[in-house]
Amino acid sequence: MLQTLKTNNTQQPSVLQFDQGSTLHNTGLFQLEEAIELECGDVLSQLKISYSTYGKLNADKSNVIWVCHALTADANPKDWWQGLVGKEDFYNPDEYFIVCANVIGSAYGSTSPLVCDLDKRYDQFPTISIRDNVRAFVELRKHLKIDSIHTLIGGSMGGHQAVEWAILEPSVVKHLILLATSAVMSAWSTAFNQSQRLAIQADESFGKKYPEAGKSGLKAARSIALLSYRNNQAYNQTQVDTFDFNRTTKAVSYQNYQGDKLVSRFNAYSYFALTKTMDSHDVGRSRGGIEQALSAINAKTLVIAIDSDILFPVEDSKILAKHIPNAKLQVIGSDFGHDGFLIETTKISQCLANFYTQKNNLQENKGTIGMVGLGCVGQGVFQLLENSKNKIKTIAVKHEFKARSYACDLLTTQLYNVLNDSQIKTIVEAIDDDKKAFDIAKSAIRQGKNLISANKKMIAENLSEIIRWNKNHESSFLYEAAVAGSIPILRSLDNYFEQENNQKITGILNGSSNYILTQLFQSNCTYQQALEQAQAKGYAESNPISDVGGFDAKYKAVILAAHAFGFLIHPDLVNNYGIQNISDQDIEFAKAHDLIIKQVVTIEKNSQDKISVTILPEFIDMCEELTKTDNENNTIIVHNNDTDFLFKGAGAGSIATATAITADLNAINRNYSYHYDINPQLALDTGFAIKLYINKQHLTQKPQGKILDETNDYLIIETCYDELNRINTQKNFIAKIN
Repeated sequence: MLQTLKTNNTQQPSVLQFDQGSTLHNTGLFQLEEAIELECGDVLSQLKISYSTYGKLNADKSNVIWVCHALTADANPKDWWQGLVGKEDFYNPDEYFIVCANVIGSAYGSTSPLVCDLDKRYDQFPTISIRDNVRAFVELRKHLKIDSIHTLIGGSMGGHQAVEWAILEPSVVKHLILLATSAVMSAWSTAFNQSQRLAIQADESFGKKYPEAGKSGLKAARSIALLSYRNNQAYNQTQVDTFDFNRTTKAVSYQNYQGDKLVSRFNAYSYFALTKTMDSHDVGRSRGGIEQALSAINAKTLVIAIDSDILFPVEDSKILAKHIPNAKLQVIGSDFGHDGFLIETTKISQCLANFYTQKNNLQENKGTIGMVGLGCVGQGVFQLLENSKNKIKTIAVKHEFKARSYACDLLTTQLYNVLNDSQIKTIVEAIDDDKKAFDIAKSAIRQGKNLISANKKMIAENLSEIIRWNKNHESSFLYEAAVAGSIPILRSLDNYFEQENNQKITGILNGSSNYILTQLFQSNCTYQQALEQAQAKGYAESNPISDVGGFDAKYKAVILAAHAFGFLIHPDLVNNYGIQNISDQDIEFAKAHDLIIKQVVTIEKNSQDKISVTILPEFIDMCEELTKTDNENNTIIVHNNDTDFLFKGAGAGSIATATAITADLNAINRNYSYHYDINPQLALDTGFAIKLYINKQHLTQKPQGKILDETNDYLIIETCYDELNRINTQKNFIAKIN
């Protein structure tokens, strides 16, 4: 191990001081007075560390940003991390005191194979570990009279130094930023390094005692390294070329150029030594393993991964974020692979801005909630719960390494990790697949977990079994979000209305259809234009038939019928008619008669034992309440005891649905469960009279009934609702008209 280092604090390091605009830039060479013992057991005397500082320490010394550099960089981050360090950049030296020290073994002034004890030079240079470097940096910190580091930041090998330092001095480092790095060198990354060393060793000049030895090998090593820094996507985007016998292709030229560029500024001995330094990285060595070592970190930590990084894949970052107590993981999308940590400075700066403004809560990743799905609804739930007492522990997703800027440290592709975690008491299911959602529901309920779902198709098709679950288990299955977005209609029906006094429910229950219809009437756009707008806003899926075809509204109507009337019916027995066939002629008819078209659900008790359930577009008079509901909003009117009770709210969108889910979470915290009063005597009524408008464009057979008006374009008829089952209406626009 590296022994306690002694320095001559009375001797100031050699310093070059100059002004870059108004920013003070110092370069120094710090020398330790006594020989040091390395982790490998070897000894180095007169160890020197080259370093740079930018800016000035503030009065309370609270503005220190310490940058740890990667493999072949120097101590001047303003040169190689432009966009992140520099004037007008995130870390501005006019505001911060920025420090960067050159690692031992490098070619930029610190002790190295070319500048060290005579018996340690060239290929005799000992293996310097990451931990050796950090212990030396600690002495430099003390020499610079820095007691606290506001932010310690590093990418790749710089991240190795930073995480090691945060473990070694947990009380010194306040914020830790780790980019494209790992807690330990993987076999994969080590293999890349060994391949580069083999290339250097294949150069016959390597091993000879002069600085330029091994240059050809170094060029080849750099070519190998580049393949790990980028990826096939990056090369295929930037170096695409057609083969020509008379010239060099772009990919060949690029590899040659980058190799020559490194050879001109670096030497093979330093490169060889630094790859071994990287190989030494293992925070768990002599500390009881990685998990125990990382648990010692006190700093508020941000781990940033690059989704296309093949050298330190996202999985490496997940390990860091999982075991560092107060850490968050963000995955940045980039085509540049590992080099993204140097190139994607705009995205990184945004991550940093969000990180510094977040509340520091040591328990922010702990909780008793598991979630399945992180799509539109899941994102809304995560956003609302970030500052809530309800905390998410684990989120099961399909694609774990999809680029995300949130929740990445909570993700798993193994559903088992959510369903079988004994600490998770409530599961939020937020996926579209109704079959898989039902399997999740069964498993959750059987294990005594509470469940919250917004999957109205799954709930409607399995409602009888769900009711049985809710009656026979202590856990609760709530699904407010499955009916009317943000409107708390189910608990209102449950708590405030006597079921036997409910006479009728009328409502607009699909925000997507309502948004489209609003645009058709208010913006004079076409149906296709309105649909595309709804899709762009996240109100409609890429395949919108569930919304515009009335299926979504039907599933909601089935759920409402059970809670409002005790009427249990399978959705396959209920007809639904949508707006997908609406035409300009239908809109013109409505406007000419001062009417508005809305997609309306009506559930009505027609007699003592019959309930009608209709899902139909409807021509509505301008003065009626439903015409005042525009865009993605929903309205429900409960007619109870000859009095109308009006409920309105957002019916589509991430936050609207998530609001209902979080309300269910709060209800579960109060041990709430639904109270069902199912009446098995009730039957579906389809024999009632109805007045319909039918567009005749594709009508092959007229329904029986009394024709009230007919033109070449449309038919208005008073008929029996059952007649719609007899004729083929799949291509016709059909609407109720009063």
